Amino acid sequence: MKHNDKFQLRYASGDADNRFAIDFFVWNGKLLINDRALQAEPSPLAAITRLSCVYGQIHEKPCVLHVVDTEPSDGLKHSFLDYRALTASGGSTKWCAANHALQIGNWLSKQRFCGNCGGSLHLSNEELRLDCSDCNRMTYPASTPVCIAVVVRGQELLLGRSAHFATGVYSALAGYLQPGENAEQCIRREINE
Repeated sequence: MKHNDKFQLRYASGDADNRFAIDFFVWNGKLLINDRALQAEPSPLAAITRLSCVYGQIHEKPCVLHVVDTEPSDGLKHSFLDYRALTASGGSTKWCAANHALQIGNWLSKQRFCGNCGGSLHLSNEELRLDCSDCNRMTYPASTPVCIAVVVRGQELLLGRSAHFATGVYSALAGYLQPGENAEQCIRREINE
C-alpha cells in the first residue's frame, strides 16, 4: 500500500538491524526519530525497547518501529515529540512514516494481553497483528471511522474550534461514527453539536 511517493508501508519481521535504517521510538504516546546513518553509535533507547518491527521504508531504508515501555532518561525524554508537534511538519516523507509509527506504536503499547483468555500477545511474523501464545487468537489494529466536512454558505465556511487548539486555529467539523450511525447521520450530528 503506497501512501506517499517516497514512504512505502510494508510490514516485515526482517532486517531491523540494518545500519541505514531509520528508527521510530514510541514512548508514552510520543515519538523520537533517529536516522542511524547520521549517528556514530546506536541509540541508548534500544536497551529499553520492549519490541521492534520493520513497518515501512523510505528510499529503500527500513523504517523500524520500537515500542519503549520504560521511562527514558531525562535527556532523552525531552527529545520525544507529541502528535501535535509532529503535525507541524506535516506532508514530508518522514512525517508520513512518523504518523504510522505513532499510531502503530500506541496500539502495540496498549495491547499486551489477549482479550479472550488473558494470555501474552506477541508480534506475528506474517503481518501486522498480535497473536496470543495461549489460545492463538489474532488481534489486529482497530480502525475508527470518522467523518469530516466543511459547511459552505456563499463565501463563508463554518469551522469549529476546541478549547485545546492553539490561538487562531480552527478546524473543519469532524467526529467519530457512533454504533449504527452512517456517515450522513454522523456529520449532521457533528454540525448540530
